[in-house]
Amino acid sequence: MFKAKELIYILIVVVIAGFVISLPVITINSILMGLLYALIIIFVFVLGQKIFALLLNCKTEIDLWELKRYGFKKKQKLKTGFPLWLVVPILFGLITNGFLKWTALLNYEVTPIIPRKAKKRYSELTEKEVALIGSGGPIFSIALAFIMFLVWVCTNSVGFKDLSMLSLWLSFFSLIPLGKTTGTKIFFGEKLLWVLLIIFSLIMIIFLHFITTIGGAIITIIFGAILAVLGAATAFYFLTK
Repeated sequence: MFKAKELIYILIVVVIAGFVISLPVITINSILMGLLYALIIIFVFVLGQKIFALLLNCKTEIDLWELKRYGFKKKQKLKTGFPLWLVVPILFGLITNGFLKWTALLNYEVTPIIPRKAKKRYSELTEKEVALIGSGGPIFSIALAFIMFLVWVCTNSVGFKDLSMLSLWLSFFSLIPLGKTTGTKIFFGEKLLWVLLIIFSLIMIIFLHFITTIGGAIITIIFGAILAVLGAATAFYFLTK
């Protein structure tokens, strides 16, 4: 499921994300915990996309988030990709003193496992299919966040709440449409799904800062889902008007 190159990319972003998560107080313990948190949330995110790809008889390959073009003309291309995966998270972490922990540092590409013309009329993947596959990352991240929150409520171990919030931040930042990121592919492939996911992620982030009970978490999920549906309905109205 994972190529050697993909595992190297995951290791690289885990180190960067682990450092950002450890901000603003950098100690050996905070760095080690940051690396552990980063490994869990990034692996779950990538795993979600790969599982969704398999469900659509496809496979994904991850890559580092880079800036490869600086304009729309054909010649306006960088010879070597600019490492956004390195600059953006560190810049955000330092400017916000560790408050904004940008851990969405990977892109993905999708290819069919077998010729799709064997099952469908056209062999090319549609933008909608690519979007659905990409949504596996945020959806798995949201699911992980809820599970970790429940564990925190039951055990009162702060580490699980931290992991829950970090997973939600990863979901939210991954949905921001920049370049060829997950957010861009979902936004252009399935706008309503994008609206649902980003609103739900943001609502969960805001409310779980103040919720301390399972009942409160369930209410937050219901409230977030209602707002997400209303947001998607509004988007659908304006898109079809």
